[in-house]
Amino acid sequence: MDKMPLHIAINTGASTPGSFELSSPISPQISPTLHDVEIHGPEPFDVRAPAAQVDIESGVPAGTDIGPEHAATAVPQLATAGDKLGEKLGTHGLQPLRERAGSLKLVKSPLDSPITPADQATPDKEHTVVLQDQSNFLPTKQVVIVFLGLGIALMCSFLEQTMMATSLPIISASLNSGPAQSWIITAYLLVSTAVTPLSSRFSDIFGRKVVLLFCLGEFWLFSLACALAQTTTQMIVFRALAGLGGGCLINLALIVISDVCSLRDRGKYQGIFEIIAAMSSGVGPIIGGELAGINWRWIFWLCVIMAAFATVVVWKVLPLKHVTGHVKEKISQIDGVGCILILAGCVMLLLGLNWGGVVYAWASAPVIVTMVLGVLLMVGFMTFEAFVPRIPIVPVSIFKYRTVVGVILQTTCMGGLQYCLLFYIPQWYQVVYGLSPLRSGLMLLPYICVIAPTVLLCAQIIAKYGIYRPQIWIGVCMQCVAMGLFTTIDTTTPISRVLGFQALSGIAAGCIFQTTLSALQGAVPRHEVSVATGFRNFVRLLAGTVFLAIGSAIINQSVNGLGLSATIVTQILNDPPSIHTLPDLDDATRARIIEAYHGGFRTVFYLLLGDSIAMALICFTLIQHHNLRRDDDAQLKAAGHKFMEDRKKKKQAKKDDHEHTDVEAGTP
Repeated sequence: MDKMPLHIAINTGASTPGSFELSSPISPQISPTLHDVEIHGPEPFDVRAPAAQVDIESGVPAGTDIGPEHAATAVPQLATAGDKLGEKLGTHGLQPLRERAGSLKLVKSPLDSPITPADQATPDKEHTVVLQDQSNFLPTKQVVIVFLGLGIALMCSFLEQTMMATSLPIISASLNSGPAQSWIITAYLLVSTAVTPLSSRFSDIFGRKVVLLFCLGEFWLFSLACALAQTTTQMIVFRALAGLGGGCLINLALIVISDVCSLRDRGKYQGIFEIIAAMSSGVGPIIGGELAGINWRWIFWLCVIMAAFATVVVWKVLPLKHVTGHVKEKISQIDGVGCILILAGCVMLLLGLNWGGVVYAWASAPVIVTMVLGVLLMVGFMTFEAFVPRIPIVPVSIFKYRTVVGVILQTTCMGGLQYCLLFYIPQWYQVVYGLSPLRSGLMLLPYICVIAPTVLLCAQIIAKYGIYRPQIWIGVCMQCVAMGLFTTIDTTTPISRVLGFQALSGIAAGCIFQTTLSALQGAVPRHEVSVATGFRNFVRLLAGTVFLAIGSAIINQSVNGLGLSATIVTQILNDPPSIHTLPDLDDATRARIIEAYHGGFRTVFYLLLGDSIAMALICFTLIQHHNLRRDDDAQLKAAGHKFMEDRKKKKQAKKDDHEHTDVEAGTP
């Protein structure tokens, strides 16, 4: 039988119904009596006027007020249209069109592109590959259970990093690392930063749960290898490989939460992540110092135990959607060239930043060459992503949204500020006040402890009122005041006053962290939330590394200018607190060194003050308000409830079948 067109007349309430022609290879299987199918009611194919038609590529009615989630560069799944057609035609015994939607050829709609809000630009490029939507809004009880696994996974990553800060000297002495000791931490940092944006796109292609379990398993394996390492080279290699999995855990945890709860409710749960991060940052150095005093290998054994537990919990309780398709097809969707470019560029850039002023002079050839190559490779990566891959790792279309640009710039400023505070404030206590590493770590608690309640308060405001910009504005203004106060401290300033400045900065940070993430995720289409979140986390890590390198150069230069011997300068720079214990220093020289260090710290605080002011200007001018309620939230919540009910029924049916088999076999 020849192919015959399937005509669908759409009832618009006018005298002449609009129609479009659907020509399909499966039409020979459709009974000729079904040529004309009328669809009535407010279905997704409704139109506003007889001449208007549905935009088949977007699956959105013409003339509908569209939210930012429909202003997409990639075409949503055809299964949406297939499901609706299947519901109308299924009563005639047709096979659901969802299974065969890929073979349909639709006559092009007059609407050439999805409708976009007036304040947002429509992306120029349409991708030919469709990524499957993994949104699966779950009931509150199930979301809390999901957090058990994600929270433990997140703690694995944070604790591993913070425990190393206080235990590195002991590990280095045990392995005779010498000058190579810095690479034990640097190797992890290099890899974990570089793979952050890759984990977002890989989770889109292979599925969140698959990639999360892989990262946990990989982190577990190489944490075990670190616990058994016998040489410095082994430790550096194993730490780098552990960073491959550990660096992705934070990013994936934030992405998973965006899949299982609505944008407006998301802040309440993501705020818990900030609490975990703050607690880990606070207790990590203490636990690391205590375990290192017993046996430094217990630091990695603790990571092994926690990673194993997190893997089991995620595997058992995380009910995420599976991404269908053959493994070869998924692998073919990976942007291999983009992966190589961003990995190489990031490693080169971070190498130059870590070498500068420590291994080589800033003006030396190795530092300049690696940093220039890193910048060129990163520029080449973004250019390549804009024109070549079908599924780019970082789609440049997200930067056409004004709020996204604002949040990325704000994150650059905030990431650098936060890393500098967490690193240089304890060092300032050790150098100026002569405190021990443990006590200086405890002095960070006023900054860390106020972040969690502030994040939760801001999240509740977002959930109740749907606003986030006032919290951001208050936060950046408070941060400017806090950094201004930091520039006033000197070697005689009471510690209690400095602790108050830290608490003010911590409250400001709590107002900023979660709210800017909500702004970012509310500004992009749903299918780009993962890559936008991943790029934000990548920028946060990269900016922190850059600012730490700049701060280190400023402080080191202040000591180099004192005219001391090269041996003493090297010893002080490698271990600043040793100023108070070096026997070769007289009191006058020691006081000069402390004053020079304080001058370097004050310059860093001035840098952070300028950074805070720039962040405030960015937030006031670029971050816009977006409605955090989307039209399909109710449908996704209902689908999530149905998903859990079906899952329970399948488990119960499997259990009943097993019991029935046991009864027939006579087994108790």
